[in-house]
Amino acid sequence: MNKIIKNILKTSVSVILIVILLFAFDIKVILDLLSNINLFYLGLIISFFLMSFLIPAIGMKILLIPVKNNKIEIENLYWYNLLTYGISRFLPGRIGDASIIYFLKKEDIPIGIGTAIALIDKIIVFFVQTMFAVVGFFIFFSTEVALKLTIISFFIFVLAMFFITWEKGRLLIRKYILRKHSEKFSKFYLTFSNYFKKHILLLIANIILATVKTLFFGFLIYLAFIAVNVNPNINLITIMIIASVINIISIIPITIAGLGARESISVLLFNELGITPEVTISAFIILLFVRYVSSATLLLYYTWKKKH
Repeated sequence: MNKIIKNILKTSVSVILIVILLFAFDIKVILDLLSNINLFYLGLIISFFLMSFLIPAIGMKILLIPVKNNKIEIENLYWYNLLTYGISRFLPGRIGDASIIYFLKKEDIPIGIGTAIALIDKIIVFFVQTMFAVVGFFIFFSTEVALKLTIISFFIFVLAMFFITWEKGRLLIRKYILRKHSEKFSKFYLTFSNYFKKHILLLIANIILATVKTLFFGFLIYLAFIAVNVNPNINLITIMIIASVINIISIIPITIAGLGARESISVLLFNELGITPEVTISAFIILLFVRYVSSATLLLYYTWKKKH
């Protein structure tokens, strides 16, 4: 019941934030911008959005190199990442993100090993985005606020690593979170630790890919501005830094999948660079449309394919 209440509250906060954004500014301007979308650039956004999932697929393929008898094709990993993203748009908490473990299990990757690989992937993405976000914190916020946000971000990272690498921390996770399912996660820590002991080059390759993925997200935001016929006159690196700030801050679990929080932060940051809230809101509505419509379409297709 508590989880249901939490999810209802998160959904409510997301809806309230979106409504505030739409009506706190000139909604007529927003509607006018959206009614004159450049369809060519909308098509480019959809294409690059779908293409971006090839990057984590390649990263996961690289991480799977040390796994014996692993023969998962890039094409399958691409679809698994797409579906995982789609599920995470509609399911509360981190249930959707964890679905990649289910897909790896279908390919005969044990749950413990699959969980270790999925977690390493998430940690690398979080680490890379935190590095860029820290730069953004000091650009857009006061030194005091920037320091607090930096400390919080690194605290989350260190805390996660601490619980994974500390034996008593893992014991607490098995006792209070995994409970009777803990046996299914055998080989988790062995797999996780081996990457940091024996496969550093694979981790470095994934750090590079995570950087490219972050650049892709920044490029999608740039295209969204162009789609509403506004040239942001901001270099791609700056947009990538803003994208990282948005992703890190939106991790705070007060909304569903960061919905509403992400858009609110975007309005604040891009306004600092001279882009009006109406333009930013319009651009991010396009991105929301692409994310949710693409995710819903893919999930419906996957469901239909399974039935037939």
